[in-house]
Amino acid sequence: AALYLTSMSHSAGSTCNDFYCDAAGACDAPCAEIDIQEANIYAWQSTLHTLTDPVGGSAGYGSNNRDWDASTYGPGAHCIDTNQEFTVSASFPVGSMGELERLEVRLDQPGSACPLSLAVEGYRSGGTHGLQELSEALRRGMTPVISYWSAADMLWLDGHGSDSKGPCAEDFPDSCSNTVSFHSFSLDLILGSVLPPAISPPQIVASSDMPPPTGVPSFSLDPTLGSVLPPAIPPRIVASSDM
Repeated sequence: AALYLTSMSHSAGSTCNDFYCDAAGACDAPCAEIDIQEANIYAWQSTLHTLTDPVGGSAGYGSNNRDWDASTYGPGAHCIDTNQEFTVSASFPVGSMGELERLEVRLDQPGSACPLSLAVEGYRSGGTHGLQELSEALRRGMTPVISYWSAADMLWLDGHGSDSKGPCAEDFPDSCSNTVSFHSFSLDLILGSVLPPAISPPQIVASSDMPPPTGVPSFSLDPTLGSVLPPAIPPRIVASSDM
């Protein structure tokens, strides 16, 4: 199950007859992508991608990352038991010049005394400062996407990895649930962050015109509408995930 942002509204030449794009170049339309969540009950990955970087810089637990382990994230784990619902918070802190500094993600679960956190920072792509490109993508506006799929070749996400400490030796797509639930979305403020007054908070707009397996209702989350917010403070996205 994945929740991510892409520069969809600014893509062109999509072969899917819409504006869909992502860092993998789906629909022959590569674009910048911020993966808040690419996950299953065994693995979690949050990743930053520039337009030309399909691999990106990531953190979490799975084939490549060791920020957590199976005792803290997974079925029956003592911090985030993925058999139960949990809450995901994603933050986009910026510096004094309005440039994205990192992606922060936190998982919380009722009854757990050990929330899990990660940060993707210092991201560089092809020798360039990838966070600068993603800062501009956020200013222009990115589209939230929710995807859910199963496949037998998901070991890039949940495999053992080179150190054999990842969760899975093999994937069994037929054992996946038929549904996944994301709900209770909200926007909040990161108190203490200061942007130049000329830079407004990012607007987040989702479209229902996406190719399968993506399924996103048509809605708009715009912190600048209907309220007076300090333009210097970016929003924080909070959602609950039931996988």
